[in-house]
Amino acid sequence: MFGKDYDKMLPDPADIESISKGETDEIEEMSEQEREQILDRRRRLEALTVALLKAVNIPEIKHQQLVDLVINQFGNGEDSDEISALMDALHRDSPIVERVFCFIDWKASDEIAWQIAELAPRIGLPWEKGSSLFDGDSTDDVLMAIGDWLGERGFFLLVFQTGGDDCLFTVVPGSSTELLALASQANLIAKSVNSTNGAL
Repeated sequence: MFGKDYDKMLPDPADIESISKGETDEIEEMSEQEREQILDRRRRLEALTVALLKAVNIPEIKHQQLVDLVINQFGNGEDSDEISALMDALHRDSPIVERVFCFIDWKASDEIAWQIAELAPRIGLPWEKGSSLFDGDSTDDVLMAIGDWLGERGFFLLVFQTGGDDCLFTVVPGSSTELLALASQANLIAKSVNSTNGAL
């Protein structure tokens, strides 16, 4: 029906094979690179999770269960998000009784103190006297005031940016240097919040 002109439009079979092979090789190479990137992101997230669980004194017997939960939440998709994995695994869906993170809406400064009070006994923080000092101010002001109060007692307030109108934080004894470095390596925006450093 199309005659000889149609035959001339068809590519040579050898060219088709060459093009298909080249595209397949490129896809396989990209997939391998993407897989390696995801594995690297998972390793970095795992390193942060382990260090965080140690810092907040979660019993070591529970570490692997929680690390696995974080990694499972993170998944294998290219668009997986590290902060969502931490929030879901260690706050929303945590199988343990101990609180690891505090989680508040930016307008809910009154939600901060009672959550820190739940963390306090496990990390050796004498919180009872501090709990009434931080009422009535904006969330940023409360977080910075608490950060100052904690700093005077050998603790720091580690705050993670969630990308939304909420705040994820924990209280950690000692220095913030290692956890901040691990958070950065794991593609998370985190800060030790106080009046000197400011809010996140």
